[in-house]
Amino acid sequence: MPRDEWDSINPGNYKYFPTVELVKAGKAEKTQKPAASSRLLFCQYSYCHGQTDKECNELCKVMINKGPGSELRIEMIVLDPQPVHDVDACFRGCLVDCGSSLCDIECTSLCAHHFSFKNRKEYEAEFNDFIRRINTFKP
Repeated sequence: MPRDEWDSINPGNYKYFPTVELVKAGKAEKTQKPAASSRLLFCQYSYCHGQTDKECNELCKVMINKGPGSELRIEMIVLDPQPVHDVDACFRGCLVDCGSSLCDIECTSLCAHHFSFKNRKEYEAEFNDFIRRINTFKP
């Protein structure tokens, strides 16, 4: 029986990023609409830190329905996994996530939410490392 690629992620490597929760969500996602649910999970864990903040999660839902999304952001993270240095850089990355400039309002709020966390840099560094690792699963 082939081993699930999600099983190769070691949650012990992450102190700030809720790896176990995202791995569970990722496994469950396989039975849903993969593209839409992947984008939603990416947004929720990137900007909302996987928290159940209703406003933040609703903004993610609105954003993924406004634009086509883009794999470019994943490529950007793989090439440079360092946390973004300011809200403007977060905003630019969010617009890439959306795939459209129509997400100005959502991206402004999502980045403000992301930057409200005291451990934002540590969380983002671990999130980016996680994204880099799972990107190796692609054929």
